[in-house]
Amino acid sequence: MTNDDFRKEMHDYIDGIYDSFLEKREEIVEMLKIFRGICEKHGIQYFVTYGTLLGFYRDKGYIPWDRDIDVTISIADEDKLLAALKTDLPEGYYYRSIFEDPKYPLLLTRIYKKGLDENVYNLDIYNVIGASDDETESRRFVDKYVKVYKDRELANYKPTREKYRRKYAYIIEKIKSFKYVFKTNKSTYKKFKKLIDKYDVNKSKYVVQAYSLYPLPREVFDSAVTMSAYGEEWPVPAGYEQILKNNYKNYMEYMPIKKRMDEMLIGYNSFHGIVNKR
Repeated sequence: MTNDDFRKEMHDYIDGIYDSFLEKREEIVEMLKIFRGICEKHGIQYFVTYGTLLGFYRDKGYIPWDRDIDVTISIADEDKLLAALKTDLPEGYYYRSIFEDPKYPLLLTRIYKKGLDENVYNLDIYNVIGASDDETESRRFVDKYVKVYKDRELANYKPTREKYRRKYAYIIEKIKSFKYVFKTNKSTYKKFKKLIDKYDVNKSKYVVQAYSLYPLPREVFDSAVTMSAYGEEWPVPAGYEQILKNNYKNYMEYMPIKKRMDEMLIGYNSFHGIVNKR
């Protein structure tokens, strides 16, 4: 075998991996269409957000290496959405929500499809919540809201042996994780509930999303405009550029190729039962 033979073989192999990844991702696009139908039927305003919004704007579709869908709704519509999901989610799909199960490790509602890895292929439904009308206080509120999300992640952080090639690295990480012992699902849920109930999102001057860098004027989410993707039109917040700057700063820049490849391979490997080792 020559170097050129091996180079071609590698390229063909990578093409096969990516084709398989794209095939599986089509199922997540279908999940977005199902979610849209439910929201339209029940009069729930939703917006495409986070990585999905970034892809629609920058890449005119899915981010090429991404594998989930991000949407957001007002916290005021969450109960209405949960009732709709109970009755209208098709067979083969299911959801889990922090608003129905305080022990659920994520501070959101997530839709899954049976047969797909829960941690990789899914549709995440985030919330827009109210914040203080005072800009300085609303910035402090953002810090608290972001912190409770991070604390929730730490409360559910459990190092697993298969992630570490060397046993001593796993042991060290296990010891480090002991410092998170006081961050529990119960304590983080209480903090989360207190924050989302503090302000009326429909009357607040400023609003917040999970992982926001700073509060946004409520007008950003007051109305929708549409963006084209997959040959269809999708609702995004009228102030989408402010959201992109808030979440990503230099949102037109791309991650290094290694990080993009790693993201894609997480999706491919999970479906094919391959465990990435560090």
